[in-house]
Amino acid sequence: MSKSAKIYLFIDFQERLLKVIDPKQLILSKVQKLFASIELLEENYLITEHCPDKLGKSVIDGSSSKPYTYAKKSFSCYQNPEIKTLLDAHKEKKVCISGVEAHICVYLTAIELKNAGFKVEIIADCIGSREDINKSLIMQRFLQENMKITTMETCLFESLEDISHPNFKQIIQLIK
Repeated sequence: MSKSAKIYLFIDFQERLLKVIDPKQLILSKVQKLFASIELLEENYLITEHCPDKLGKSVIDGSSSKPYTYAKKSFSCYQNPEIKTLLDAHKEKKVCISGVEAHICVYLTAIELKNAGFKVEIIADCIGSREDINKSLIMQRFLQENMKITTMETCLFESLEDISHPNFKQIIQLIK
């Protein structure tokens, strides 16, 4: 992993799960822009797949130079020993979370990471649930648990810091 202060976690963006997420296209568009941008920024990331033998592979496609995709059976990513080991080696980092479903795998991962001492940020426009009520209520819960809520663009501009970043123009084009 790079020396970046962040790790991006892409939780269970699998076609079979995405079929029932509302609004699928908007969330997927934001997530794809986020992922392409963090690859340009050379940020750290992990991709998870929940029971990929049943739900299929992730629609997020990492570059071959960073094959950080992990299968899991538990709802919380932090229960996967490989993911836990990788994250525990970087506890000083902020974990920026995107994924589905917000009220299940995203929430359970976020709360375990927070309880383990990580700084957790939820990327609100990059998470989804089957029903709006589930996402709405879990967003309130994230705030009650003192987790930060952010957006895809805010995360990216924090990483860019200013316009002198060599990939600034490319990232601006991606997120427009």
